[in-house]
Amino acid sequence: MMYSRECVHCGHLIYSADGYATLAYLNELRANHNMVRELSEDDEGYLHPLTKEEYDAIERQSTYLGAIDITLLREE
Repeated sequence: MMYSRECVHCGHLIYSADGYATLAYLNELRANHNMVRELSEDDEGYLHPLTKEEYDAIERQSTYLGAIDITLLREE
């Protein structure tokens, strides 16, 4: 599925892309999941941080639009 939107007033563009998060960003997402749901390590549904070996073992499908590192899109 593709999502896009363009603002004809200011030119702001929004386009979806597919790819896989970096290990660091994926672990941030998992930590946020736990925090929002107020989960501790003993709770069902708690997501432990992945190790490099676990991350590398994830079977990934080929991307449609080319893999991107979404952390590159953020301006700090």
